[in-house]
Formats: sequence, C-alpha cells, structure tokens
Amino acid sequence: MQGPNRLLLAAGLVTWAMAGVPTLSRGAGAQPHWVFALWCVAFVAFAVAFCAVVFSVRGGRRDVALLGVETLAALICIAFGSGGAVGFTGILLAVVGGQLPFALRLRTATIWVLAQSLALAALFSFSGDGQWLTIGGYAGFQLFALGAGHVARRESDARRELAATHAELVAAQALLAESARERERSRISRELHDSAGHHLTALSLQLELAKNSEGQQAKDAVVKARAIAGELLGEVRDTVRTLRETRQVELGPALQALARAASGIEISIRVEPNMQLDPDTAHALFRCAQEAITNALRHSSAQHLSLELRELDGAAVLTARDDGRGAGRLEPGSGLSGLRERLELLGGDVQLETAPGQGFSLVATAPVPGGSS
Repeated sequence: MQGPNRLLLAAGLVTWAMAGVPTLSRGAGAQPHWVFALWCVAFVAFAVAFCAVVFSVRGGRRDVALLGVETLAALICIAFGSGGAVGFTGILLAVVGGQLPFALRLRTATIWVLAQSLALAALFSFSGDGQWLTIGGYAGFQLFALGAGHVARRESDARRELAATHAELVAAQALLAESARERERSRISRELHDSAGHHLTALSLQLELAKNSEGQQAKDAVVKARAIAGELLGEVRDTVRTLRETRQVELGPALQALARAASGIEISIRVEPNMQLDPDTAHALFRCAQEAITNALRHSSAQHLSLELRELDGAAVLTARDDGRGAGRLEPGSGLSGLRERLELLGGDVQLETAPGQGFSLVATAPVPGGSS
C-alpha cells in the first residue's frame, strides 16, 4: 500500500466501526455466546489486517495474505452478525475491494471481488435468506471501491514516476553545469598557455639576445629580468597544470540537490567531512546515487533511502539502502549494467543485494588517486 495513508486509515476504521454497530448493540443476548465470540474475533481480526495492509511498505505476497484474512473475517462477520442478515457488515467487503488494486493487478482484483460476491450469495443461499437485492447492491459497492482504488493507485504511480523523472532532470542539469564549468576551466588554461606562455617565452628569447650585447651593467639587469621571466613562466605553467590535473570535486552538495528533487521518498545523506574526488570518480558515484533513487521511486515502493559516502582503504565507497519490497531475483537492467561498466573503467566495482521484504542495497566502490591505504 506504499506506506501509511492517514485518510485511508481513518475512512476504513470509521467504516469498520459503523459496520459493527448493529451486532454490538444487540450484544451476546441475541445469539449463542460462542457465535458472538466468534463474530468478535473475526471483527477485530479484520481491523488488525486492514491496519497492517495500510501501513505496509513491503507489499507482495504479505499484503495478499492480509487481504485474504480481511475477506474471510468479513464473511464470518456477515454470516454470524446482525441476526443472520447482511446488514451494514457487508460494507466490509467494499473496504477490501478498495485495497485490492494496491496489491494486485486490475484483472486479478476484479476476479477477487467477483469471488467475494459469489461467496456472499452462496452463503445466504445456503442459509435460505434470499437477500438478492442487498447482495447485488454490495457487489456494486465493491466494484465502485475497486475502481476508486485503481484510480488512486494509478495516480500514486504517476506521482512516483514524475518524481523519478524530476530527479533525473535535476541530475542532468547538475552534470551539464559541471560540464560547462569544466569546459570553461579548460578554455582558461589554454588561454593562459597560448597567450601568457607564448609572450613570456618570446620575452625570454629577447632577453637572451640582449644578454649577449655590449655593456656589463646592461647584461646584469637583463640576466635578472630573464630570471624573473623564467620564474613567472614556471608559475603560469604550474597554474595550468593545477587547473587541468589536480581539480577536486565535493560530491555532497550535488547529492543534497538530487535528494531535494526526489519527492515522495525520504532520503538521508551522510558524507564524510572534507571528502573530495576527481571529476570522473565523482561523476560515476553521482550516477550510482541517481540510479538508487530512481529504483526506489519506480520499483521498490520504498519510503526511506539512505545514502552514505566515505573513504575506506584508499577507495571512495557509496552505500545506498532503501526499505522497499525487495525482490527474490535480481535482474539488473541497462542502468545498473551501465554503472558497473562505468566503475570497472575506473578500477572499481558495484555490489547489489536484495531479498523479498528486505529492500534493495547498492555499494559502489571506486579508487581515490592518492588516497590513504
């Protein structure tokens, strides 16, 4: 059910409470004690299963089993409550119908609703209580609730898809901005080299010629000027080398921006202080974080994702873990396969782990040039 929904929870519990009013108002005096006790157990079991489904973030077979408990409990309440009449208790089946689209495909959910209606009809046909109009009405309520739940599920999926797409756009924007800054740095370094370096080299050659001219004092001044020019040329070349080779990137701000763009999921980020990476490593790890967020939004139905970046044994390690439904079998798509190839080119690796009900985890490792060993 993709996490707690306060409105759904409140509406379901109010409906559940009102459905039990007729039987509770009569109490145990209107029927045998064991029948009333059985009805009470089934009535409470329905509420417990309903709350468990609403608050579930795992999904899958667990939710289907809980919905089965709800259906069975509702049928028991209908059979033994309200003096053998359907009464308000039949609305519990509509509550089940509204939850089915969040756990099953529409076709399977529709079959489930029809099966509930047939079970209700068979139950009262067997008891000789032919309330066909009431039974048909509750079948219609169930189908209406099913349709409303289906629309709500599609809207929820659309929001998560939009959030994932938005996160990808923000990531692309951040990478484009970084690429633009990199091109500007390269342009400046070329200008420094081609302009200042050329002129200083020419100055050095001219001073070399002047050194060989007449006049000792002139020669001494020219020698000093040549030394200064040489030092300046060395400084320019050092600056160019620094811009080209030793620039470091802080990944923390980029991860924070990516997390802010991903609505619909809570993301916690922990980055080791003062950790800087070369551009290629930062770009690869940023892509890993982006893929983890996209997976959590589109496939895991997760409510929380943690991202941790730290340096360990001379390598940068990015760990991403979500609390989604997980999967029994991991089949990496093009995105995850591309991440592995990207990290292998840098001498790193990526490890993926998942299991039903255990969420999804990604651990990406890339060596840090000059890192501690």
